[in-house]
Amino acid sequence: MSAPARNLVKPFAIGGLIFGVLYGVVVCLAPNLKGTPAPPVDAMVLRICATAIFMGPFGAAVGTGLGLLANGIQSKLRRSKDEPLRPVDPRNE
Repeated sequence: MSAPARNLVKPFAIGGLIFGVLYGVVVCLAPNLKGTPAPPVDAMVLRICATAIFMGPFGAAVGTGLGLLANGIQSKLRRSKDEPLRPVDPRNE
């Protein structure tokens, strides 16, 4: 019997949260069209705070979904190494 597999959901969720916040900051600080003046600093700070509030949880949700998918694939691969495949009975399909 092998050791239990590590749960991958939490690291993926944390990574998704960080990625979502960083993506929101990069989008907010992107340059405007050529020739237009940059927005004031207080408007940029307000944009960054708003995107951090919205993009962080969405990134965490995506990371959680990817973590669940990776966890399922990992357990499927570990189980297939430990147990031989059973033959499929075509009558039961």
